[in-house]
Amino acid sequence: MLTISRSPAARCRSWTALEPGSIALAVIGLNKAKNWDEFRAALGRDRSQWKWGMLHKATFVSNPLGLSGIRPIYSLVNRGPVSTGGGTECVNNNMWYVGNNNFSVRLIPSIRMIVDLGDFDKSVAVNSTGNSGHPISPGYGDQILP
Repeated sequence: MLTISRSPAARCRSWTALEPGSIALAVIGLNKAKNWDEFRAALGRDRSQWKWGMLHKATFVSNPLGLSGIRPIYSLVNRGPVSTGGGTECVNNNMWYVGNNNFSVRLIPSIRMIVDLGDFDKSVAVNSTGNSGHPISPGYGDQILP
């Protein structure tokens, strides 16, 4: 049987403290013993060392060159995989598919912006990859990592 705590502190515990069969793990598809074992195999037995970004990674693939079939240029035009936080229902929004133990990011915003309506000069924005679309530019992937 699943129970949901009414305590905000309990609901906001680290996901590393969750047990098989808990409501949060049921939501992300890890409630079956087989899946839990595979999850533990991927991250190790010590849950204090688990990090969401160890499984949840984004790969930035240039289109069309990064999918062209010309493998020698893939490393020139594609970036990643890089660990990322977030998920489908949070401010750091991105999309991933539950299933087959694949937690890779499938969709990420191309731009994120925080606007200070009191002082527009304090507003900030970041592109998913970088300021340049040219693969040999230092600005090509300079905004991928925080």
